[in-house]
Amino acid sequence: MFSNIIYKSELNKNNVKPNQLIETLESIVTNCNKKNARINISGLLIFYKNNFYQWIEGEQEQVDTLFNWIITDKRHSKVTIMKHNFQDFKMFEPHPMKLICSKAIAELLKLDPKVFEARSDEELEEISRNPSDIIPNFSKFQ
Repeated sequence: MFSNIIYKSELNKNNVKPNQLIETLESIVTNCNKKNARINISGLLIFYKNNFYQWIEGEQEQVDTLFNWIITDKRHSKVTIMKHNFQDFKMFEPHPMKLICSKAIAELLKLDPKVFEARSDEELEEISRNPSDIIPNFSKFQ
C-alpha cells in the first residue's frame, strides 16, 4: 500500500523574483529527481499561473517526511493539502518528479525533456478551474 499527498501552493513572489523563475523551476526539478529517486518517491509537479500542484507518492513514512520538508520550502506559500490517499500502485512510478508546465515556460527550460512536459494553457486551465477534480485532472498527465 502506498501513500500519496496532493497539494496546491503559490509561488512565493517575495522569495522568487520573475527573473529567477526558470532557474528556480530547473533547480526544483533537478534536485527533486535526485532526492526522490533515492527515497523511492514518485510524482508529478504542475506549475501554472504561479501555482504549484504536486502529487507525491511512495511509502507513507517517506511521503510524510518529504511533505514535512516541502511545507518549510520558502519558494512557495499557502501550502494546502487537497487529498491524502492510499493506493495499491504508484500512478507516476517512472518519474521521481516530472514537471508539467505551459509551452511558454518549457521553451525557456534547460532541462532534459524526459523530466518535463509542455502542455497547452487550455489543458492546464482545467486544474486551476476545478481543483476539486484534482485526481482525474492529474491522471491526464500520466
